[in-house]
Amino acid sequence: MMNQYKRKYQYKGADTSKESRMFWIMVVIGIMLMAAIIFLF
Repeated sequence: MMNQYKRKYQYKGADTSKESRMFWIMVVIGIMLMAAIIFLF
């Protein structure tokens, strides 16, 4: 199990799958929310 986790962690940086895409979507949403809060308040 530890080796499997280690391997998964190693390839995570070069992985451009669903997980990576979700991360970037969350980052974009976060930036948009911050911009909206600054704009409104």
